[in-house]
Amino acid sequence: MHLYLQKNAPDTVRRGLRHLTGLRVVAITNPDLDPTKQVFVTVQDAGTPSRGLATSRENVHVSVYGPSEPKVREVLTHIDGLLLSREIPWGFYMEPAGGLLVTKDDETGGFVGSTTVIAASPKNERIY
Repeated sequence: MHLYLQKNAPDTVRRGLRHLTGLRVVAITNPDLDPTKQVFVTVQDAGTPSRGLATSRENVHVSVYGPSEPKVREVLTHIDGLLLSREIPWGFYMEPAGGLLVTKDDETGGFVGSTTVIAASPKNERIY
């Protein structure tokens, strides 16, 4: 039996951004993360808009939390550039899926910015 398994783009992006930026990169926020004291990043799956038997295109949503709008925008544009760089071997073909957005986060008192990329790749073939 042949199975074609979609790669885990959000996990790959989280591991890569931890290595490339040295920032705290997590899947979800928690009460210990305070954006008024430190910058941190979340990377989440935002759906698979198209797929075939052996390929997939997955939306990956990246959010940056921090104490000020300029700092969040600086980190977010750096991350966006890293994700779209053809020189970094992500294992996916990365495309922009949405623009950058930075806004005040009334809940935390800090700022949050986000962007979304599409990670396209062949699926992993498994033979059982």
